[in-house]
Amino acid sequence: MAFSADDRVKERRDFQSLLSARCKSSDCSVKVLACPNGLTRARLGIAVPKKQVRLA
Repeated sequence: MAFSADDRVKERRDFQSLLSARCKSSDCSVKVLACPNGLTRARLGIAVPKKQVRLA
């Protein structure tokens, strides 16, 4: 499954609004953040901390 460019969160300001979102869920492997975007479709953004990439 591929996400088009319009379906992805790419801008720093969009990620910042997600990081301050009130709707959060997490476990030891993954953290999911959500916020309303005012669009008719959902968008997806994936952020991987640098310290996690070094361990992969």
